[in-house]
Amino acid sequence: METTPLTIAQQLAAVLTELQEHRTGHVPKAVAVVLSEDTLVVTMHDALTPAEKALARTPTGAARVQEFHRQLFANSTDEMRREIKRITGRQVREAAAEVETFTGTVVHAFTTGAMVQVFLLTPETLPGKANKSRQPGSKRVEQPADIKGFVQDLESLAIENENFRQVLYTTKNCQLVVMSLKPKEEIGEEVHQLDQILRIEEGTGELMIADVRTTVQAGTAVVVPAGAKHNLTNTGDYPLKLSTVYAPPNHRDGVVHATPKNASSDNEHFDGKTTE
Repeated sequence: METTPLTIAQQLAAVLTELQEHRTGHVPKAVAVVLSEDTLVVTMHDALTPAEKALARTPTGAARVQEFHRQLFANSTDEMRREIKRITGRQVREAAAEVETFTGTVVHAFTTGAMVQVFLLTPETLPGKANKSRQPGSKRVEQPADIKGFVQDLESLAIENENFRQVLYTTKNCQLVVMSLKPKEEIGEEVHQLDQILRIEEGTGELMIADVRTTVQAGTAVVVPAGAKHNLTNTGDYPLKLSTVYAPPNHRDGVVHATPKNASSDNEHFDGKTTE
């Protein structure tokens, strides 16, 4: 049975939990990861050892525990930065740690230049708030009918996409598509008689254009000129997510190919029909 690839948040939670256990000998009860455009916040709940909790019952002891974990964090940030870079494809510019000694919560914040504010809420559920988290691959609400063109969060759509290829929007002169490659999977060597723009949204890979190979990662933009032989391979351990624009369109509007095999067996091409 095929194992579902872990999300980036799950990968980070697993790796940072392992590092925390290695540093302290104690496994946090739970780990929450929030990854935004330029900030990563890792919250480790019940991350203090019983001895640290006992020491933190006094103001002096709590200050000692906080300082200990700040130093522990500072001494291990290089390894944490490497793991974050490996998983997300992005460098860490700044990092900080705080400890809430009453509940034993440890907060690690990694940023790329933004100001970070972290709020720790009590465990109780807030009034009127249900858990409405979307499941991976779920569909977004359609944009209002009075909006023409395509106006949505493309990065999120690409990251949440689990299909090898999904056409999002087609006009007469261009087409927007999202793709997902599993580890070691490739698009396949091809030549288009049209221009193509790709942007890596998540993961790492190797791009080939005219036999020249380049490493790509989250945030990398690529322009493939018409007539250039090219390919993209996922060289990482986790799914590679990307968005791409064909100009003019290359595929039938709305087409979805779950796997490369589905795509290769479907001899489809743009048939002139657009989204609107």
